[in-house]
Amino acid sequence: MQMKDLLALPAFAKARLLAGKRGLDKPLRSANMIHSFDPGAYMEPHQLLLAATFKKGHPYSLVAFVQELSKQKCAGLVVQTKRLEKAIPAVVIDACNRLHLPLFELPDTIHFSEFVHQLTQFLLTGQTTELHQALEIHRRFADVIVSGGNGTSVVVQLASMLNVPALLLNDQLDMIASSDPVTNDSFFEKYWRLRELIPSKQLPTLQLSILQEGENPCAVFPIRTACARKGYLIVLGSASKSDCPFALAIEQAANVLSFELMKLHAAEQQARLAQNSFFSDLVEGRRPFEMEHDESYPFSVNKDYVFIAAHLDNTSELLTNEEALEQHEDLYSLLVRLFRERYPTSHVFWKNDVYVVVIESDRSSNEEAKLLAEVDTVQQDIQALFRSGVSFGISSFGSLSEAASLYKEATAALQSGYREHLQSFIKTHRAQELADMLQLIPSEKLTAFCQTALQTLATPESPDQAELARTLSIYINHNCQVAETAKVMAIHRNTVIYRIKKCEELLGCDLKKPDETLRLRIAFLIRPLLQENEKLL
Repeated sequence: MQMKDLLALPAFAKARLLAGKRGLDKPLRSANMIHSFDPGAYMEPHQLLLAATFKKGHPYSLVAFVQELSKQKCAGLVVQTKRLEKAIPAVVIDACNRLHLPLFELPDTIHFSEFVHQLTQFLLTGQTTELHQALEIHRRFADVIVSGGNGTSVVVQLASMLNVPALLLNDQLDMIASSDPVTNDSFFEKYWRLRELIPSKQLPTLQLSILQEGENPCAVFPIRTACARKGYLIVLGSASKSDCPFALAIEQAANVLSFELMKLHAAEQQARLAQNSFFSDLVEGRRPFEMEHDESYPFSVNKDYVFIAAHLDNTSELLTNEEALEQHEDLYSLLVRLFRERYPTSHVFWKNDVYVVVIESDRSSNEEAKLLAEVDTVQQDIQALFRSGVSFGISSFGSLSEAASLYKEATAALQSGYREHLQSFIKTHRAQELADMLQLIPSEKLTAFCQTALQTLATPESPDQAELARTLSIYINHNCQVAETAKVMAIHRNTVIYRIKKCEELLGCDLKKPDETLRLRIAFLIRPLLQENEKLL
């Protein structure tokens, strides 16, 4: 229902529209009587307010009142003239015109209670009609699915009902279905606008939004399912091109499509579980790599591969289970899309809280440099689209007979970066060669070296000592740069300077000497190795 539909009521025969004529197309959902002029206490969107009188007072306080009504998406205002001592101020009428807020004046010849009765009957009749329309539209979409149709069939049906093109995008804004071949440049303008609005959460959840940029409007309805699989229903046109209730048709189509997205999500989850199980068997030696190539075995035994371990930085412990699952789904989908754009035969797996990307080697002379450049680009894209940093550990190149070793190299490179308190880094396996050599030394000698170099900081006995050890490790790993250390730890540079001086006093060394920093760097490299072996520290 719209405000202009009220003009058909008998009680409105002698009513005057004082202002806001351009707002008569506003939706009307309900009505409420007001006895005070504080709309915040009872105002709901698309509600018509009824007043038996108008507020007396300074005209500009009345302007503030109608401005607040417009802010809260008021459908309009109806006032009775019986108790008015003077005409409604011109500044109020001007404000209503400027804000497109319909302002009706009922003469004292119309009994206010009769108007309220007619309005109530009108709203109930309209809501009943709308409910029947919604049921009928839903039935038409449901019939499409029952008769063997899918998401594309529903989108085509919606486009036919509204006489405008319609599209269905997934949560990564990849097109799932469309009613027409998409070649219109105007859609791509809207598409890039959506790519700006959706990650920044500027589009409301589960609410129809109309993008009016340019000559052709675009309706967007976010779809959220019970399993947090989102999609977006896009309609490239306006309500003026259709006799069918525009918003109702989109909402009901979205309801049916939400079930289709859940089915798609369930199928993808099943396939993903099978792939992750296959990958675990492969890297743990439970699956022979010489087995025949089939759909469940997406690799070739005659080619080399590289494993890339990825992990999200700064994962919040305050996330709910649903938010954590949604974050995991989003990053997984993003990694799949970004890597397959660059390496079409790549695969993404999930094991032990780490994403593992497996890429086929092309055996070119500059392959490693090219891979590092591509991973760097992916990292920047994730930072821009996912709005959070992600770090990567890259293995050496090898055949699938070395899958367990390649997986270990990639995850070890990733762990190395985190041990150095780095963020948004890319580490290759070569950075692990020193750690591999240190592991050949007996643990007793490593323990003695670590305790001699770090002294009391080797096994901190208080939170203050633990913080000093952490500061010293970050300081050394960032080439003794005070500013970089302060940035990583999110503390003032003077605090870093104070802690480093304290460390020099405790250790009896001068960190300006390269041999001292090298000795401490090696000690900090040994420390987590001993922790992993559960020998000490």
